[in-house]
Amino acid sequence: MSDASSQDAVFVARQPIWDRYQRVIGYELLYRSGYDNRNTALDGDRATTEVLINSTLGVGLDRLVGHQPAYFNVTASFIRGDHALPLDQDRTVLEILEDIEPDEDVLRGIEAWRSKGFTIALDDFQYSDIVAPLLELADIVKIEVLGRDPDQLRQQVQRLQQYNVELLAEKVETHEEFQTCQELGFERFQGFFFCKPHVVQGHRVASNRLVILNLIAQLQDPNVELPELQSLIIQDVTLTYRLLRYINSPAFGMTRPVETVNRALALIGADRIRDWASLLLMTRIDDKPPELMRIALIRGRMGFLLSDQLSNSGSPDQSFTAGLLSVLDALMDRPMAEITEELPLTQSVQEALVSRQGPLGETLAATIAYEQGLWGSPSLELLSISELSGAYLNALEWADSTMQSLGTVD
Repeated sequence: MSDASSQDAVFVARQPIWDRYQRVIGYELLYRSGYDNRNTALDGDRATTEVLINSTLGVGLDRLVGHQPAYFNVTASFIRGDHALPLDQDRTVLEILEDIEPDEDVLRGIEAWRSKGFTIALDDFQYSDIVAPLLELADIVKIEVLGRDPDQLRQQVQRLQQYNVELLAEKVETHEEFQTCQELGFERFQGFFFCKPHVVQGHRVASNRLVILNLIAQLQDPNVELPELQSLIIQDVTLTYRLLRYINSPAFGMTRPVETVNRALALIGADRIRDWASLLLMTRIDDKPPELMRIALIRGRMGFLLSDQLSNSGSPDQSFTAGLLSVLDALMDRPMAEITEELPLTQSVQEALVSRQGPLGETLAATIAYEQGLWGSPSLELLSISELSGAYLNALEWADSTMQSLGTVD
């Protein structure tokens, strides 16, 4: 991998936090030094400083979290006031790390933050008499649930019910864990559940998902002629309205109104219309968080941009399609291999979605590896730091703008 521009690059990882209705309600921002952290030995103070600088000055909080609050890990030095904390208290949650001892200076520092309006969270909390005083000052308590016995979790929750705190479940990775935490009274959730769907054998897919999947299958059929494609779209009044509204938004920069699907096909092209119509259909799937749509758009856009940088990567439009459809397993709660059997996709797109094989698969693998912070992934070695970070930031901003135009966020 080329490191020619590494000195100019900054890295911040963000992980969504959502409520029990699977609505994103914040992002935790985490330190990253690059693609390979094995030789980086930063202490906690330096890591917190780097995250603060990179997220506020290097990238920009608006681009990272939008209107949602940002969660930052803070060390004892920051709590005691040894370092500046240039953050807006109305949009910041300060996470007290689990290894901080609550001495008088620490408790006094947290009280000062609360008086200024900051929200306080206790990270990876384990109850003991020593750390109990922190509970009187906390607003949120984060508990790691991965691999935890439900009875142990229940005991910890019962112990914490006497305090005026909201519980946040960390490392929620399965549907069962999500349901268990809901039943125990957790209000906030963090982990990979929404990206790694729970698959139940024999469980029938909700009827609206089957209808939508069938429509997507017809739209993505490369053998569909233009008149048939137009007919598929206009038979759905809501889809037609939203598609034309988006095409006439500033995102496309049309000089004259586009009033028919036929005109849109002529101006924009069948491939792009297929993708936008498919995306709009995906937003209508019940009980799935809008963040999945943002991930789909980021992956599609980033793949589109990276396809120009990778040799033999396939067309940019196909890379966009692969990225866009890469969340179908999470939307449908079914394995991707099973879903693609029902979609008449080209072989290159199918290979990319199922096994990350082929030129399109390499592009999609690089996109997802960067998104998830898998810095040791071989797929990232094909591109330079500046190419990957530039494509990701472009895709992040573009996805937020697109969701606004599509009307999928407030």
